[in-house]
Amino acid sequence: MGDLGRGMQGLLIRLALGLNRVVHRRGKVFADRYHSHVLRSRRETARAVRYVLGNYRHHTFETLPPRWDDPCSSARYLRAEPTEAAPVVTPRTWLLRVGWRDAPP
Repeated sequence: MGDLGRGMQGLLIRLALGLNRVVHRRGKVFADRYHSHVLRSRRETARAVRYVLGNYRHHTFETLPPRWDDPCSSARYLRAEPTEAAPVVTPRTWLLRVGWRDAPP
């Protein structure tokens, strides 16, 4: 399990302990929902990025214009280099920086 997986696990444990304390109970609070998967190809990476950036459309009850970007999404940082104040970091691998962009769907 990588650093992110351990971090997520630690966060869920901390939340579960706090919630159990509040409701005076013991045991599991969350089902195991975190799944780590290494993206290995350009196509797989492109599909994952497109899924994450467009996932909000599956959860909205409105009809949205085709090129509309969610203002809370990190999609705008794909068009320009993130600043120091941005809530994202520059990708470290070629695959996430540029490799996924012209991959076939």
